[in-house]
This record gives sequence, C-alpha cells and structure tokens, in this order.
Amino acid sequence: MANGNRRPLAPVRKIIAAVLGTVALFVILFGLGMTSLAIVALGVALLVLAIGLVAVNAVPGTAHVQSVSEPPPSSAYGRCELQIIIDAPGLPARMVKVRDPRVPVAKWPDVGATLPIMVAIDDPRHVRILWDDVMTHAEAAGAVDEDLGGDPLRDEPDVEWRRPGF
Repeated sequence: MANGNRRPLAPVRKIIAAVLGTVALFVILFGLGMTSLAIVALGVALLVLAIGLVAVNAVPGTAHVQSVSEPPPSSAYGRCELQIIIDAPGLPARMVKVRDPRVPVAKWPDVGATLPIMVAIDDPRHVRILWDDVMTHAEAAGAVDEDLGGDPLRDEPDVEWRRPGF
C-alpha cells in the first residue's frame, strides 16, 4: 500500500490499521443492529482512527544544525549537506545526515540554527526541511533589531549620577 508521497507504509502500521478498521466496521454494524447511536459513534471514531493511521505519514518538527557544508560563492542556490538532530513529537531525538540539492543561499543555515522540518513517522531518516518557512539572513537580522528595540545605549533614559554622601 502506498501513500501520496510514494513511500511504502510500515507493515506494522498496515496490520494495525486493517485490524482496527475491521473492528470499527463490526462495532458500527453491531450498533446499527442494536439501534444505539453511541455504539455507532464509537465505531465511526475507530474507523477514523484506522484511516488516520494510513493517511498521516509525517509530523512537523525542528532540526538543530550540528554541521553544514559551505555555500556556493556565485549562485543563488546550491547543494547543502547537513548534520542535524531531529526533534519531533512522538519520535526520539536522532542525528541524521541530510543532502538537499537546492537550498537558497540567502537561507543557508549556520551551525546551531533551528530549522522547521517534516519527518516521516516510519523512518526518521526521511526528513524534508521547509525552506519556505526559514527566514533569510537579512530578515533574521531585521527581526533581532526589532526585538531589541533599536540601540540600547541611545534609548536608555537619562540617569542622574551622584556620589554617595552628597
């Protein structure tokens, strides 16, 4: 069974989804036979859960850059090799090597940067960095200036200095 990303689902997820779908169908028919809407609703909820096991393939997360290759000096895009630590809900932290063939040089990551990613649930080695959500270096510098509120030395209120005892 393949999903939209053309990656095969793990056999365990297929089996669990099939068993859960069968149980859901049984509960729905059982509830209809008893004319109990609560039992039918439980069966529908189980069916939605079974479909979700097949449909949901990746989760959002963050990647912490440990090492990165140098950007190309004369082009807008380049091939980037990254060593990242994945941080995604429900998955253990893991170091992964990513090779991205088309990274904008304006968004080239630095060591220690945090990047938004999508991680495959079945195999955390399959990572896609969301470059559209990464700020350029100019945008990041502008955001830092706005957070600081300008020049802290010029914006400081006038303070009257007095020596103690006078």
